[in-house]
Amino acid sequence: MSSLPPTDRAAPPVTACDPAHVHAVRGWLLALLRLAVTHDPADRADARAAACGLDRIRTPTAADTSFRFFETASTALCAAIIDPAFPDRREILRRHIARIADIRLRRAFAAAVEMEAATSADRPPTPPNRTPPQRKSPSRTASPRASLWRGLG
Repeated sequence: MSSLPPTDRAAPPVTACDPAHVHAVRGWLLALLRLAVTHDPADRADARAAACGLDRIRTPTAADTSFRFFETASTALCAAIIDPAFPDRREILRRHIARIADIRLRRAFAAAVEMEAATSADRPPTPPNRTPPQRKSPSRTASPRASLWRGLG
């Protein structure tokens, strides 16, 4: 039993595989996508609220408000999405697009803000139990028909 009062105990660290955190991040990304499509002030407020919720997951006590990554990122992203003349707009959006792990969501967001999502991460990774396809070496010049009847004799 701990001698600390419940409010003074350290919160368990949030890991990348925490289902609640993953769900919250996905909700935030979808809120930003909705804002990129609609440019509606209500969607902007939803994206900001989702960001504040993510920051609260990291710092569950009301006294510690030092972690503000999602709120800061959302402020810049919302401005870059809505205002085409926003300084560093392309760089802010490009960085955000590169951070999105879900390929479909990345491509949808890039299309909504009229940018390219072409990164090396667009190609799905090779599963660990499969080897990538091997290219035939240029020294093998035999035609595919040459081995057509092999093994049938």
